[in-house]
Amino acid sequence: METSNKMISIDEYVSRYSTSRPTDVADMLLRGLPEAIALWRSEQHNAPLEKNLIMVDDETGIVTIAGNGKTNATSVSEADDVKAYSEIANEMLQLMPHTINRMARHIHDCRSGKYATMGDVMLAVEKRRSSNLYIIIIAVIAILIALLAYLNQSMQ
Repeated sequence: METSNKMISIDEYVSRYSTSRPTDVADMLLRGLPEAIALWRSEQHNAPLEKNLIMVDDETGIVTIAGNGKTNATSVSEADDVKAYSEIANEMLQLMPHTINRMARHIHDCRSGKYATMGDVMLAVEKRRSSNLYIIIIAVIAILIALLAYLNQSMQ
C-alpha cells in the first residue's frame, strides 16, 4: 500500500489537530520545530525564518522548512532564530483551544532571552523530559536501600 505524504502549513496543522491530538501538536512545536530550524540553518540558509516557510507532514507531524526564504544581506544570528521560533510557537499556542502551561513557560523563557541558540532550546526541552526519569530512578533506589536496611535489621 502506497502512502502519500501531504505537506501542509503549520497553521493548518495546528488548527486541524489541536483539539483531537494536542499532545502531538505540542510535541511538534517543542521538539520538531526547533530541530527543523537547526537543520535548515545547517544547510547554509541565510534568510530570516518566516512562518510561511514551515511545513508539516499531515500524517507523521514531521516539520520541514521549505525553500530558502528571502536572502538577507546581513547574517542571521542564532538569537534571531530563537526569537522567531518563540514568536511562531506563541502564535500557534494562541490557535489552540486550551493553553498548555509547559509550552507557555518554554515560550516565555525563549522570549526572555534565557536561550541563546536553538541547541539551548532543544536541550531545555530534553532536559525537562529526562529529569523526570531521574527522579523516578532515585526514588526506586531509595526504596530499595530502605528495604535492604530493614531486612538487614530483621535478620540480626
